[in-house]
Amino acid sequence: MNKIAIVPMLFVAILLHCSSAFADPAVFFIPPTPDDGTTITETYAAINVTATDVNNITAFIDWNNSLVGWWRFNNDTDFKDYSTYSNDGTNSGSAYTTAGKFGGARAFDGADDYIDAGTATSLSITEEITIEAWIKATESQWNNAKQTIVSKWAHATTTEFQDTVNYDVYNAQNEDGANGMVGFAGAVFDGRYVYFVPNYNGTTHGKVLRYDTAANFSDTASWDVYNAENEDGANGMKGFVGAVFDGRHIYFVPNYHEGWYGTVLRLDTTANFSDTASWDTYNAENEDGANGMKGF
Repeated sequence: MNKIAIVPMLFVAILLHCSSAFADPAVFFIPPTPDDGTTITETYAAINVTATDVNNITAFIDWNNSLVGWWRFNNDTDFKDYSTYSNDGTNSGSAYTTAGKFGGARAFDGADDYIDAGTATSLSITEEITIEAWIKATESQWNNAKQTIVSKWAHATTTEFQDTVNYDVYNAQNEDGANGMVGFAGAVFDGRYVYFVPNYNGTTHGKVLRYDTAANFSDTASWDVYNAENEDGANGMKGFVGAVFDGRHIYFVPNYHEGWYGTVLRLDTTANFSDTASWDTYNAENEDGANGMKGF
């Protein structure tokens, strides 16, 4: 059998910010990178690179020109894209600051400042994407649900906001097969799924409605229901108001079901949504020592 060795072309881009005399940095390929002269039979290779220098530097590998944007923001007029695609930015409001992680940076007011990288074909990415940035927040924005760092959208104009073609509706009432999916109080997003918090549909209920944002909004297959009412073993997990996501678990906030109550419902989002083993409850009513922790 003939053996064919395929040797990919390797490009390494080095970002240098020098405040003193410049000297060439030392660049090393380190494990798990295959040793020089190694023959491998896999269809892939892990490559790891590091670099050292007396100055601040960053090293990364750009396989097959897959880097589609590299904006350094090192001076007050530089919105250049240093990748091979030249997706240069256009500034809207941001100010230059010398207090960058490496050299300069841009300061955004958190309201309407942004840099637009355009709509080039290279930025029309529909598959997985990796985004990295050095960010320094100057104040807490815990009460602001939209804290955008990088996005692929534009702010809607007033006309666009009022245009009905930009809105969709899906009637999820019968997703439980009994026309009972009504009466929710809030929702929470875990990065892919939206969970609607069950509250009241003529009586308090505990049926959690979930939508897969990666699927077709108008397709019933994109929606799931889990009846969590008996997760406490007493059919009491009903009537929630709001929920919160901690990066793995969703906690449903207990409110009122035949009286104020304080049993918290929790879902492990890394597990099967439809499996009772993915759900837990904790009765926190007596955490104050007086059985008063109810009705949140």
